[in-house]
Amino acid sequence: MYDLSKFCGNILGLTGFIAVLQNVFVSSIWIVYLFSWHINRSNNLSNNQDVANKEELDPELSKYSLRFSTKVKIFIIVISSLAVHLSEGIRMSYLLISGIDIRNVYGKYFCRFHTFVHCVASCTSTWTFALLWLNKLFSLLVGWRYFWIVNSKITTFIQTSMLIIINILANYIFWSSGEFCNKYYYNKDFIYTWFILGLFLPKIISIISSILIIRIYNKHESEMNISYALITSSDMEVINITTRYMNRMYAVKLTLILEFRHQYTDAVDESQTDRNTRRRFHLSITIQLK
Repeated sequence: MYDLSKFCGNILGLTGFIAVLQNVFVSSIWIVYLFSWHINRSNNLSNNQDVANKEELDPELSKYSLRFSTKVKIFIIVISSLAVHLSEGIRMSYLLISGIDIRNVYGKYFCRFHTFVHCVASCTSTWTFALLWLNKLFSLLVGWRYFWIVNSKITTFIQTSMLIIINILANYIFWSSGEFCNKYYYNKDFIYTWFILGLFLPKIISIISSILIIRIYNKHESEMNISYALITSSDMEVINITTRYMNRMYAVKLTLILEFRHQYTDAVDESQTDRNTRRRFHLSITIQLK
């Protein structure tokens, strides 16, 4: 009779290996995008050095990319998620091959280090994602006047640094007490505490923030008539761009990818336009209150 526990271990090991490949693929896409954004931005700045008056530069070109604070948080989420699935994927793969948990092979110190890295990376990823939605919600509530408070480089550095330091200290204090590795599968207090503080609470914050963001967008849509028009001085052609679909995008993680694809496509099309023609473009934003 085939051992059921070994079969379950093989399934878990295969799942961990697939998760590692998936996260390596997604992480490589985001890392390449962040570096390509930096290179593209440097090229745009170098191409515009011949303009004497800097005020003549099109200010809308910077809006076709994600903000700096969003890029930093996405980078942290990608690296943390990659560390989580790499650490767990290696353990599951070793369990699949040998049938032995790798944390029990190299002693309790390796076990504690492996679990510490896994929990710190997992908490950092989930709480950074929650912080990303809280910043978006705060930006909508305070308006553009205090928008720089959340999205400045100094604020982003302080937020991310404090988040990582608190996660490391909290996990270090938690792990320094008791023989964790000997009671991992039996310590229900640890499992419940780490699940609530590290996974459940930030997910709830993310869901509530996304729901509030959708409500705010729906409220603004019902009170305002927003139309974006791209006008050329030659033929006065008007292209109206609707933003209704954005109300549903903030509920899932794919929002970031969809928003990037939409904005990046527009940026590529716009950047290929002749420079002299592009300078004659005017973005007309008309907001009519009821």
